[in-house]
Amino acid sequence: MIIILQMFRRPLDGMVNNINFKVSKTDGEHIAEYFGAVMLPPSDSLVFVPFESLTQATVVGWVENHIADELKIIDSLLEKKINDKKHPFVVAGLPW
Repeated sequence: MIIILQMFRRPLDGMVNNINFKVSKTDGEHIAEYFGAVMLPPSDSLVFVPFESLTQATVVGWVENHIADELKIIDSLLEKKINDKKHPFVVAGLPW
């Protein structure tokens, strides 16, 4: 699941040029997260949407389009993180 954390835009025209996001995966009580950022191309490459009219679905779609090639790698990384939490190599604690 992609979650938008922050967007940066030009104040003069509201053009979004950077999006911070996280991808999270949950398996029972185990959660894994990946944090990233997407730099958007100039406005002529995208259909301009006024900042006030942006929806979460639109922005998530932009991120998905920009990281499409990496999504399988990110998913594998999150799966490994969850598996490592389920089956840790080292555990901390005291015997008393």
